[in-house]
Amino acid sequence: MTNPLKLQHIRAQADMLGVKYHHRAGIVKIQQLIDDHLIAQNNSSIPEPDSEASIRSEPKIPTVKGYDKLVVPMGAAEYKKEAQREAKALVSALLRVRITCMDPHKKNWPGELISVGSAKLGTFKRYVPFDTEEPWHIPKIIYDVLTERMCSVPVKKKDARGHKTTAYKQIKAYSITLEEPMTRLEIDELARQQALAGGLE
Repeated sequence: MTNPLKLQHIRAQADMLGVKYHHRAGIVKIQQLIDDHLIAQNNSSIPEPDSEASIRSEPKIPTVKGYDKLVVPMGAAEYKKEAQREAKALVSALLRVRITCMDPHKKNWPGELISVGSAKLGTFKRYVPFDTEEPWHIPKIIYDVLTERMCSVPVKKKDARGHKTTAYKQIKAYSITLEEPMTRLEIDELARQQALAGGLE
């Protein structure tokens, strides 16, 4: 990917995340701002490296805590508000993924702007790049939508008379690999590398 195109993509991601950057900032600087933004969002939920929770296991999708465990009694209005708040927290949780687009109509696309949401949850817009060297963070609501999307691909076959014809079959539009969340040590190392890269820019 050429630098101008990569700069355009990194700016698009920053805009979708609401990250502010100087109009003359380069790729490294904007990426550092994005990483800092993601670290700030996830830092409170990342286990300490010496805790049992930091041991690598299969990636897990975030789940909403059971409402029966809420200690403070709530009325119907408060209960509904709390349920909506936790539902929004669930769908906005960031997941690390690698994505390959399987749709032949988008085979030359470097990425895609995805917009999903509802009246209760709000709208989530993210630029999703394809076939990146490093994992990419997307909200769970976008992850769920992408895993369900299908596309049609042509299949060559012969009809009853032996004539060649084209049929279409449905396949998953995206191949998505869910990566492990970053540990605190990995985040600290990433922050250190970004700081060094920023100083050399």
